[in-house]
Amino acid sequence: MIHKVLKARYFPKCNFLAADKGRASSYIWRSLIWGRELLLSGLRKGIGDGQETLVYGDAWIPSPNSFRPISPQVLDQETKVSDFIFPVGNWNVDLLNLCFQEEDVKAITSIPLSVNFHKDRWIWHYTTNGTYSVKSGYRLEMSKKKECSGVVASSSEPRIRCAFWRKVWSQEV
Repeated sequence: MIHKVLKARYFPKCNFLAADKGRASSYIWRSLIWGRELLLSGLRKGIGDGQETLVYGDAWIPSPNSFRPISPQVLDQETKVSDFIFPVGNWNVDLLNLCFQEEDVKAITSIPLSVNFHKDRWIWHYTTNGTYSVKSGYRLEMSKKKECSGVVASSSEPRIRCAFWRKVWSQEV
């Protein structure tokens, strides 16, 4: 019942993952959006046959932050991960080296490929079995908060952003 009410009010024309926060949203909706953002920050595609995963459009590379290639885009937007997998179930390392930077190639080749060629699926990056747990979600959120506390020691973007907002909200008006 509550799902129908929320859907009708906040995301009548899309799914929950694509829904906006909205302007005058309720506390419940804002909390759900917060939880969704946390979930999305740790979800990535687990590669099976690579047929359902876009190289540039999906989160799939097992490296924290974006789970996307850091290499400049040199391929078509619709290129699939399966284009880099040999029919026998190995990575085409030569092709990977042509299209990606070394850091991406290392991360990609660390992905084990299935000999059964199962379908790609969503997995939670922060557990060994790929299943979300409240504990792992809590740890991820606490690590983000810890990153935003204390003195900014480097110029990495998230820390600067946190420092900026800390200064803004601490100003007396």
